Amino acid sequence: MILRKLIKDSRLAGDIAIKNYDWADFILDAMIDGEIDGGCGTPPLAVLAMHQMKAKILISSAAVWPFNPSYGIAATESMIRDSQSTLESFLELHEVACNLLRERPEEAAKLVHRAFNLIDEDFAVEVFGVSPKYCASLPIECINSSMAFTKTLKDMGYLTRDLEKEDVFYTEIIEKVHPGEHHYDNPGKLR
Repeated sequence: MILRKLIKDSRLAGDIAIKNYDWADFILDAMIDGEIDGGCGTPPLAVLAMHQMKAKILISSAAVWPFNPSYGIAATESMIRDSQSTLESFLELHEVACNLLRERPEEAAKLVHRAFNLIDEDFAVEVFGVSPKYCASLPIECINSSMAFTKTLKDMGYLTRDLEKEDVFYTEIIEKVHPGEHHYDNPGKLR
């Protein structure tokens, strides 16, 4: 949806056709078969494309839409109300995992390899290298980016009404778990 919005608003409108695939893995197959010239997808898809066909990452997700709303943790209102300690524990573990991925990717790759046994450690390190960096914080930039995106979703017919920040975000537990500066990527940085 972000890509559709950016192309619609650019000088490229009409010059680029977007094709959706049911499974991200099909994007790589379509590139290899010459069916499409490029693709957008997950960091593992990008690394596979680099390995299998010498593709290049042209632009990072942060450069496409700074602090883009491609990632989030969702909880029902009843869970927020009734299970705050569980959510707090989850966010603490999330912070530990994000720090591991950011600060010690080789160690994280070993854990991923042991857990899944089909992901090579070197491949995992490469994926972590091109992956956006997050943490348990929810910086105002993310909130503002997401709220701007709700307007796009409404314009594109995915939402029927305007949403307010309070309709989407509950930050009390996040602020308790991660009160300091965020550890997100530097928006716009090309890797």
